[in-house]
Amino acid sequence: SFVTFGDLVWDYGALFFVLGFVATYVGQVAVSAFMQRRSRQSPIVFAIGSVVVLSAACVLLASIILACKKGWAFVMTSHGLCGKDD
Repeated sequence: SFVTFGDLVWDYGALFFVLGFVATYVGQVAVSAFMQRRSRQSPIVFAIGSVVVLSAACVLLASIILACKKGWAFVMTSHGLCGKDD
């Protein structure tokens, strides 16, 4: 959509495309080598579970910080999209 609306900065887009491609390749090779040595799927399951737990902890922390600033009534109230009601 950035290209469609003309919002893409091509220098950054090319840089981060290459960076993402290289990082994905290196990560895939490293995980494949690790999985062949261990012959177990549990590290992948543990990694996914860790990301889910870390994300939930970050959402909880952000909610607590917002509640301390604006009160629990504000946190528990339904809001519009994109922070227009903040």
